[in-house]
Amino acid sequence: MKKLSIRFKPVNARKMKQKLAIVGLGSAGRSRLKALETSSHFDLGGIVSRRAELATSSWEKTLSDPQISCVAISTENSLHPQLVKEALQHKKHVLCDYPLAFSMEKAKELFDLAKKSKKILHVEHIALLSNDHQMAKTSLFQLGTLKEGSYLFEGGWQPKWAKKDFAGPESFIPEARLLQIMDWLENFEIQKQKLICNEKNFLFEAKLIFSQRRANQDSPLHKKNEGILSFTEKRQAGLERRRNFRAHFENGDYEWKYQPTPEGLFARDLEHFYHRITNGTPCYYSEKNMLKLTEQLSQIKADK
Repeated sequence: MKKLSIRFKPVNARKMKQKLAIVGLGSAGRSRLKALETSSHFDLGGIVSRRAELATSSWEKTLSDPQISCVAISTENSLHPQLVKEALQHKKHVLCDYPLAFSMEKAKELFDLAKKSKKILHVEHIALLSNDHQMAKTSLFQLGTLKEGSYLFEGGWQPKWAKKDFAGPESFIPEARLLQIMDWLENFEIQKQKLICNEKNFLFEAKLIFSQRRANQDSPLHKKNEGILSFTEKRQAGLERRRNFRAHFENGDYEWKYQPTPEGLFARDLEHFYHRITNGTPCYYSEKNMLKLTEQLSQIKADK
C-alpha cells in the first residue's frame, strides 16, 4: 500500500495575524476596539485601562508579553510620548493617536527609536483617509497655486481639553485640521493672530502663508507667488461640528463643505497599519510635513 505523504505549505510569519493591545478606552480607544473586532489581520491582545472593570491586562504585562506584537495608544495626549517610547523599547509596533509629541525634537527621537528597533511607529490622522478629503485633494491639485482663501472649523468643547496635563499644549488642538490643509496644499508658515483656551471655549485664528516657486517664462530665475489662507478653529460646548474651506487659485475658485459619512476610518487606519508592518507600505501622509508642523506648533503660545 502506497504511503500517504502530506506536505504543508510554509507559513509566512510576516503575514500571520498580529496581536494588538489597546491602551486607553476613551472615544478613540473604543472606536479602535470596534474596528479590531472585524479585522482579519489582528487579534485583541488585551485592554489596558485605568477603569478596572474594563482592563484585561496592565501596561507592564503588555510590554513583557512576547505574544503581543503591537500596541494602539489612545490615552490622553500628554502620555503619548512616554508610552510610545516604552513600547518601542520593548520591541512593539506602535499605532498612536495624534499628537505624537509636543516638539519636533521629541517626535524625531521617537521615529529614530522606531527605526533603531526595526519597528513601525504610525501616528493616525484618519481624516486624511476619508473619501471627501481625497476627492478634494485631487481637485485642488488641478487648480494650481493658491492665491487666497479661508478655512473654518467649528466643534464641541470639554473643560478637560484646556488642561495641559491632559491634552498637552493648546497650540496642538488644531493639529489635525492644519495637517489636512498641508496634505492638500503643501507647507506653510503659521502667523498666529489669536489663541484663547479655557474651560469654556477655544479659539485659534491665524494666517497660513504659502510660498511656492514657479518658473518664469521670461527668465531662468524663479518668481515667488505667495498665497494666504485665513484659518479659524472655534470650539465651545454644544457647538455643531462643521468645516468649510473656500479659496481662489490661479486656475479657478473652490469651495469644500465637509459632509461626514460613516466610512469606517478607524478600520481603514488599522488596515493601513497592518500593511506598514507586513509590507513596508509608506504612510498615507507625509511624516516629514507632520514634523515640520509639530515644530511650528511647539513655538505658539496662548494669549493671556
